[in-house]
Amino acid sequence: MTSYLKQYPPFFQLVVFSGIFLGCFVIYNFFFLGWAMPQVTGITAFDLQNGDLHNPHFVEVMKWMQLIYSLFCFLVPALLFLYLSDPHPLEYGDLRHRFRLVAGLLSIVILVCAMPAVGVLSDWNQQIHFGSLDESLRQLNQKATEMTEAMLRMQGWGSLLFNLLLIGIIPAIAEEMFFRGVIQRLLVRMTRRGWIGILLASLIFSLLHGEMLGFFPRAALGVILGLIYYISGNLWYSIVAHFINNGTQVVLLFLFQKHYIAFDISQDQPTPALAGLVSSVIVIGLFVIFWKFIPRKTIPGIFGRQTDIIEPPIT
Repeated sequence: MTSYLKQYPPFFQLVVFSGIFLGCFVIYNFFFLGWAMPQVTGITAFDLQNGDLHNPHFVEVMKWMQLIYSLFCFLVPALLFLYLSDPHPLEYGDLRHRFRLVAGLLSIVILVCAMPAVGVLSDWNQQIHFGSLDESLRQLNQKATEMTEAMLRMQGWGSLLFNLLLIGIIPAIAEEMFFRGVIQRLLVRMTRRGWIGILLASLIFSLLHGEMLGFFPRAALGVILGLIYYISGNLWYSIVAHFINNGTQVVLLFLFQKHYIAFDISQDQPTPALAGLVSSVIVIGLFVIFWKFIPRKTIPGIFGRQTDIIEPPIT
């Protein structure tokens, strides 16, 4: 190719990427969900929403369809966009940079320390009344919770490893490439403000998960992951932090189910407001350290104005 997407305005790139995503989404729904799944498993899309969550075969199909959805609707569009954007797609997508262990550990510490603040947001989000839609949204949230609990019922170590792949590894890679590696990158360039691009990408990240009762805490997690990527310029740090967030929950739930621990992470516990406040202060301090520690090319501050980026022609 002699002409790559990165040479076009970011708004045009975002339109193209949206088209790729919608195309993959339609193919997933019509081919995988509407045709292949009933042919191979005997389970229809209607069954998937209303089936017996205590049926092992049904739950297994549900897991595989979730895996295909993550791969085909998030990972494939991101990879295709990077391929169309640059002759060196992985390098362009910030996936070829050196991984510094200390920076990776600091990314994890930031996310872990943010959990009390996220918990306070979650408690507040649960109290929001959505008017005439409130009952329907709560029913949908309850259904999603039941489906997640069914997928997370683990019989042994094999189930644990599969769930770490399904809920930890694949979503961490696919969603970080999709939301941070592509959408956030384009929105920062479009708005020319780091904080606006990060915030908008995080809202989209939460919105596409489709759970309004968890909208704000998930958006907050998106902001944290977005900041890790923006400051470091290395997508692997946000991928690792994302995996630790998801994977830790899977492991703790497995340990509870096997009676190794008494703490049930699936049960919501209210978070003290003071803990959320202390958490926020600590996270801000850690991000200051992260900003000073990461060796990378000069970037404007989160609130600084981005300069125009002129991509050279490919020769």
